Amino acid sequence: MADNKKLHHVGYEDIAGTGQLREVVVVKRWADGSFSYIDTQVLDYIDNGRLNAILMSQHADKYEMWELLNMTKLNNGLNALDYFHQLTKIKRSKNSVNTLAGGGSIMDARPYTGKTPGVDFSDPTGAIPDNSQATQI
Repeated sequence: MADNKKLHHVGYEDIAGTGQLREVVVVKRWADGSFSYIDTQVLDYIDNGRLNAILMSQHADKYEMWELLNMTKLNNGLNALDYFHQLTKIKRSKNSVNTLAGGGSIMDARPYTGKTPGVDFSDPTGAIPDNSQATQI
């Protein structure tokens, strides 16, 4: 990563794998080389200003970016980590490993129980559904 010496956590990364560097705010780095980031080119001037204020804070060099975001309440009343989560992406390194519990995809998962979802639900109005027209599977 080519670093910006004035702002901690800001650097230039090849996030698309094309060889072109883009300015990003690195939210977190993992031991395998993967990192979470916010692409500054997709931010509007308000979000750029919010991030800049956090990056220029006196403690920006002492904490990881995710911690700085977590400790900051924005002027709209939201926690900065919650707010910027929607703009955060992950760049996986070539050496990264899937560490999900159980591994694999949701498509490979087996149902937890044999019960059909919603079987225990009831109509709060007390109406009894007419299942005579229901399709049997």
